[in-house]
Amino acid sequence: MRRAKPARPEWALRLERLREALGLSQAGLARQLDVSPMATSRWERGINQPNAAIYLELGKLAGAPDCWYFWERAGLKKSDVASATGTGAKRQRQARPALESVPVFATKAKMGAGGIPTLMAVPIHGTSPEMGTDAHTEILRDAALEFVVAPRSWCPHPDMTIALRMGDNSMAPILRTGCIVAVDEMDRDPAMLRDKFVLAMHEQHGLMVRCLQQIGHS
Repeated sequence: MRRAKPARPEWALRLERLREALGLSQAGLARQLDVSPMATSRWERGINQPNAAIYLELGKLAGAPDCWYFWERAGLKKSDVASATGTGAKRQRQARPALESVPVFATKAKMGAGGIPTLMAVPIHGTSPEMGTDAHTEILRDAALEFVVAPRSWCPHPDMTIALRMGDNSMAPILRTGCIVAVDEMDRDPAMLRDKFVLAMHEQHGLMVRCLQQIGHS
């Protein structure tokens, strides 16, 4: 009597459906994720499960609303996003004084080998006009264009952290056009921000990312 094959886990079935919906072969999906074709084959057969970093990338490929299935398997919860981008945080941001200068950080995420870190989704907001344009610029806070997932330890003030895209090459080669910068709007004291990268508002040049330096009393 032939034994029935064990049922594949839900994550393996969802991954296969996502690949087919994207119109990709297993090798094509492997190229998207920078893994070997053998890895995607073993995932779909339910032999090996993707790690957290792969689940995050799968969520990006899936898009809303299916992204949440993969992101939750990576440890990211909708409640984490709500705490950073919900109505309470929105009201708090709208009540702040006009933007002057706040610290900026830009870095690459690495998943810890010992387990899944606590993650959060940082909203990427657009600007009008585009940041880097010589005009008065406003951050469009009503809705996020997309989200970037980062370890919670990188965001000491989640409700005050947003992300923007560089609109020019003024900080090249450190930051180039299109780079995403995460902005912590909590600290506005110039004395504490000296010699740090900040997001600054200039009445003629709009929003700019610059290294804040003190020259005399200026």
